[in-house]
Order: sequence, then structure tokens, then C-alpha cells
Amino acid sequence: IEEVVAETRPRLLSAARRIVSAHDAEDAVQTAYLSLLRHRGHALGAPVLPWLLTTVVRTAYRRKAALRRERANPPRHFVA
Repeated sequence: IEEVVAETRPRLLSAARRIVSAHDAEDAVQTAYLSLLRHRGHALGAPVLPWLLTTVVRTAYRRKAALRRERANPPRHFVA
């Protein structure tokens, strides 16, 4: 998996940073790697970059949508 990370991380971060902040991009990439391990295990014979890239982009857009919803509907504090 270390080889996969070394080969794919720069490209994945670049894609995610086009969508969300640098911090959220890091989170999206980490989420993709964890998902890769859960879904594909240690058998990484097939190309994984397309799968990882799709996962990163989807995760980043979900985060962007969540941030937009949070800004549109800030929590209300009730005073009793």
C-alpha cells in the first residue's frame, strides 16, 4: 500500500484541492485510502488510481455540500 500512496497521493490531492480546502482535501484522500483497504483488501493487482480518484472527488463534493448546508442553516441557540 505504501507504493500506491507514493504513486497516487499527489494526483489525488491535486484533484481534491480543486474542490475543497487543503485540509478537507487531505481528509478526502485519507478517506479514499481507508475505503480502498476496506473494499479491495490487500489484493491490488488491478489499477487503483481510477477508483481512488472517483472516491476522492465524490468525498470532496460531499464535504463541499455539507459546508454549504452548514452555512445556509447555522445552528440556532435557544435561551430559556
